[in-house]
Amino acid sequence: MLVEPQPPLIQLPKGWQDYVKSAVLYAIVLAHYSIVYARA
Repeated sequence: MLVEPQPPLIQLPKGWQDYVKSAVLYAIVLAHYSIVYARA
């Protein structure tokens, strides 16, 4: 029987979810700007 190894515990900084939300928002804005610029 194979035993799956446990993933290492990674300490995430406080408020990391806010950083992820901000990064996703910037990615969406950059994609929107790129599409608008390419179509102009």
